[in-house]
Amino acid sequence: MASDPAGGRGYQRLGENVTEGRPDWHEAIDFLAEPGEGDIDFDGLGAWVGAAKLRGMRRLALSRNLWPPQPAALRPAAEAHFARMRVLGQALMDATAQAFGLPPDHLAPLVDRSFWVARIIGYPPLGGREADGVESCGEHTDYGWWTLLSQDETPGALEVRTAAGDWTTVEPLPGAFVVNLGDMLHVWSGRRFKATPHRVRQTQVGCYRTSVAFFFEPNFDAVIRPVGAPPRDEAPSACGDGLSRDSDRALDRALGGAPIAYGEHLFDKISSNFSFQ
Repeated sequence: MASDPAGGRGYQRLGENVTEGRPDWHEAIDFLAEPGEGDIDFDGLGAWVGAAKLRGMRRLALSRNLWPPQPAALRPAAEAHFARMRVLGQALMDATAQAFGLPPDHLAPLVDRSFWVARIIGYPPLGGREADGVESCGEHTDYGWWTLLSQDETPGALEVRTAAGDWTTVEPLPGAFVVNLGDMLHVWSGRRFKATPHRVRQTQVGCYRTSVAFFFEPNFDAVIRPVGAPPRDEAPSACGDGLSRDSDRALDRALGGAPIAYGEHLFDKISSNFSFQ
């Protein structure tokens, strides 16, 4: 990725992924959807962002994935997995619509060209770095609709923050996915469905944790509009709305009730996620 950071794709070394300004202790390969020029309404996006930002968003959207030549079996296996995850993500979207009393295909226009993201992530032991505040991956929420996470059997690494503000581990369950709720589901649902704050602390000596995270996202040019405010009698969460906020960014406007273009939110996050020396 260091050869083309603006493309948002490729391998990152240990410490090159950054969460809330702090380097994380993991390595990863990132893959993004590969739409064609005509698959995204960049002219429409120009009504939401300035010209300079739109150029960055175009570069992010239209770059190509960087596949290592070895092992040769990686690419076909990964692409087959990503295709299956897109089917599962669409099923979750249908269920989301039905949970709101809407037709199952109500949300299809927002995800029929899903700008999905996938990460193959490796976590060596922190090796005592946690004493200095280093985490395998710092606290964050995911960006889109639904995250489908496959994790190996390493215990005690993945943690989620509850509505009460406490941290609890999510232990591996053979044959199961961990499913996180993302920022756009949080926004679209009027905060009824809350994005999942989570982090990773891999402290098991002799273990190298591997996970594959598939992020089922809106279309890059999808405009996300909140469907309504939270119920009047909803008690505020002990940890607020659970989302990380950055001044003057798309997510702040969305949390204030304004519609946003998903590609801008994704660009805001990815452009601050990495630090290459």
